[in-house]
Amino acid sequence: MTKTKIHTLSSLTHANSRVYGIATSNNEIQFCTYVNAELQIDLKVSEQVAFEINPQKTIKYSIYSYYDELRMMNFELVSNVTKHGVIIDFLDSISFFLRCSSEYIKDEEKDLYTRLKSIDSVLFVQKIEDGNYSQKQRTVLRRLFPYI
Repeated sequence: MTKTKIHTLSSLTHANSRVYGIATSNNEIQFCTYVNAELQIDLKVSEQVAFEINPQKTIKYSIYSYYDELRMMNFELVSNVTKHGVIIDFLDSISFFLRCSSEYIKDEEKDLYTRLKSIDSVLFVQKIEDGNYSQKQRTVLRRLFPYI
C-alpha cells in the first residue's frame, strides 16, 4: 500500500511556473513515455496525493515528477482523469496537467509548448492560466495546482 503524503507548494512562485493542460487519448504510462522521449526527461511516480472533489468525495492520484539538473527545471505531471471521474470537471477535455517550474521558465515556455504539441497523440495544449475562469473555478484550480 502506498502511503498518502501531504504535498506542499514548492518554494518557486507562480511566476516561475507554467501549467499546461493537455488533451490526449493515452493512458498515464503511455503519455509519460511520450513526454519523457520528447522532453528528454524521466518522469516517475513520486507520491500519492489526496484531492477533495467535494466534502463527501476524496480521491487519490499519482504525481509523476522529474528534476532536470541541466535545465534546472522541475516537471510534475498529473492526470485529470481518474476511475472516479475527472478532477477538474469544468476542464473535462483536459487529460493531463503538466507543471514546469524553473527560474528560467520564461526562456523555456515557448519551446516546451511547441514540443508538447509535437507529440503525435496530443490533440491540444493550453496554458491553464490563460483561461477565462469564474471565481468559483479559480478556487478549484488553486486547490489542485499547489499539489502538482
